[in-house]
Amino acid sequence: MTKIKMIKRMKQIITFFLLCITMNSYSQKYKLTYFGNIHTNFCDSEGYTNGSSFSILTLNDDLILQATCLKPQTVDRVKIIYYKPKTVTSIMEYKYYLGGYETERETEIINLNLNHCDSWSGGFVSINNSLSGSSLNFTIEPIINIVPPSVDPSCSVLISSDDSGFESDIYNWEFQTLTDEWKPLPNSFQGKPNFEIALTDLFGANAYQFFNKTINFRIRYCQTKFTNIVSFTFIPCSPNVVAPIEKENISCAYKNDGILSLTFDRELIENESFAFSFFKNNALIPTPLYSVDAATNKKYTFSGLAAGNYYIKYQTFIGSQLASVNKEPYPSFTVKPATPLTFEIQNPKNPSCFGAEDGSVEIKINNGIPKFFEVDGDSVIPEELGPNLYRIKNLKAKPDGYKIKVTDANNCIDTNKYD
Repeated sequence: MTKIKMIKRMKQIITFFLLCITMNSYSQKYKLTYFGNIHTNFCDSEGYTNGSSFSILTLNDDLILQATCLKPQTVDRVKIIYYKPKTVTSIMEYKYYLGGYETERETEIINLNLNHCDSWSGGFVSINNSLSGSSLNFTIEPIINIVPPSVDPSCSVLISSDDSGFESDIYNWEFQTLTDEWKPLPNSFQGKPNFEIALTDLFGANAYQFFNKTINFRIRYCQTKFTNIVSFTFIPCSPNVVAPIEKENISCAYKNDGILSLTFDRELIENESFAFSFFKNNALIPTPLYSVDAATNKKYTFSGLAAGNYYIKYQTFIGSQLASVNKEPYPSFTVKPATPLTFEIQNPKNPSCFGAEDGSVEIKINNGIPKFFEVDGDSVIPEELGPNLYRIKNLKAKPDGYKIKVTDANNCIDTNKYD
């Protein structure tokens, strides 16, 4: 290897070393680590180079250094830069002299493409004691920090790390129980700076075994580097309501017999219980009575509901410890009012003579659809005179009058009429 070639090689090494002096303010944050010993005689009296030789270094098209006649260097430092180094361009011009005369001039341009997890090392052999065991190690790595969860415990948690435009392959998420090895999170969470996660995402149907136990999270990056560790304790998530919501409207305008059935996506675990809160027209009301379908233990049926607009909040408890509260949108439904049945009695006609049974009365239906007619508790079939107009015939004189009752298909009556 000629001395000129050796100088070229040394210049390449120093190009990396000069990178450590930069520090600009951009959105990202990287740590540059250097370690090594470089012994050169670039400016010695033997005339390998002279003061007019120079080196120019640019990083991401920004001028970082312009220097002449590089001196021996010792490297052992860490620098922080606030952007990702993508390209380094070094322009070096050096002259070779013999006997005081310039014999060769050469300009060399080196373009280096850097990645966010690059490392590099190089060294030299000794030639005429001009170089003495020179070496340099260079690494670059992003600085990432995981933010501790703000709520602990909960049934799910937002895990968030620094997001400054780093590439997705930086975010290799791992988790660990206190009795287990570190494992990668499922693929759906990899490559993301933040996400929401629950125990079921980690352990599926076995999630209940890890309730109230600490789970650790970290990011592995640059293959062998790790972020800080954050810990979180999970509690059960409330079951979710499975659509559609089943309901029955009130049967009669004067009754509160609406029914609601909610089916959940899982059964309650051992020692877990529900607490429901019903809101009617945005006001909290007493929780209606409910029953549980023993066949599935997932279907809850509430009865005794009045007409109105409802939404439900619910939460579960493990013993006396709150597990979790369901999140918006809350289950909502409407119990519709029934059309009231109302009627009027008109055009009563007395019997033609004593003992005759040819009296009659007309019944006009104002609301609803009648189905059954009764006179003094006995069922009768009236004559239909037209839309919503009926006649009950064959009535005889009666000193205390008749009681007429009209009922619709839901067995609803006009509560103001029993004439």
